[in-house]
Amino acid sequence: MLETSVAAQDLTTVRDEPHTRDSEFILRHATLADAPAITNLVNYWYRRTGDLLPRSLDDVCESIRSWVVVESGGQVVACGALMILGPELAEVRSLAVKPEYQGHGLGRQIVLRLLEDAKALGVPTVFTLTKAVGFFEKLGFQVTDTERFPRKVWRDCVHCPKLPVCDEVAMVVEVGD
Repeated sequence: MLETSVAAQDLTTVRDEPHTRDSEFILRHATLADAPAITNLVNYWYRRTGDLLPRSLDDVCESIRSWVVVESGGQVVACGALMILGPELAEVRSLAVKPEYQGHGLGRQIVLRLLEDAKALGVPTVFTLTKAVGFFEKLGFQVTDTERFPRKVWRDCVHCPKLPVCDEVAMVVEVGD
């Protein structure tokens, strides 16, 4: 499994060395051992803001290969997932960063890694449903119509209490060559 150690001050610098200081972060694909921390982090944001759909431990375990985490001091401090919805489409979802670790570019690094994963898998189109429009625009996403993603709506959104009055914006980016 590839681990990338990056300093908080320069998240674009990639070094292949062990995690040695609290000011460093390791960006890596999640393991089953990370599932409880991922579940807690995503559900914390659901309870705090309602911006993320809650995830059960079973759901996270079943989808563990789709998750990326950032670790600091041996703890998961940020996470996000790439849900493959078909050969042409994937979704960036459940992007969460512990409050005390925000402002270090961790969310950006996670999304960039997930986009790399989508490209490596041959999935040309990635979307997200978000309130953080400006954040995703900086990463190349563009606002689009939610109706482009009926599979997502019937899979996850149909269970969301906000469905009748959804306040999230659909955004999309093309990652294929």
